[in-house]
Amino acid sequence: MQPVAAIPAPDKSTFNDKVDKMRKNVAKPAKCFKFPYRISCAAYQGGEEDSQNLAVGLIDGAIIVIDLVLGIEKYFLEKHPAAITALAFFEDRILASGSVDGRINLCDLESENQQKIYRC
Repeated sequence: MQPVAAIPAPDKSTFNDKVDKMRKNVAKPAKCFKFPYRISCAAYQGGEEDSQNLAVGLIDGAIIVIDLVLGIEKYFLEKHPAAITALAFFEDRILASGSVDGRINLCDLESENQQKIYRC
């Protein structure tokens, strides 16, 4: 049986420096968005530096997709009849949304009018 090599402990000064830098970066947001109603849920889509989106569901049934790189509202999707309770991105182009009344919509964000491809 061979001896197991010890894993070196992380350098605490480097870790603390990274945490301090992160705190400074989030202390002042780059952009603030104001919504007409309270937020009921949100979903993040990212990975590539040039494509980062945040979908925000509101209690009035509206869904707003924000481009985080440009800092602008990208889409305002057709409203659900009730508060949004779930949002998820699928394959970077489909947004699944669910509302408190049990309805589910799938929207193709790359289509011309962000048309619904499924509604139940």
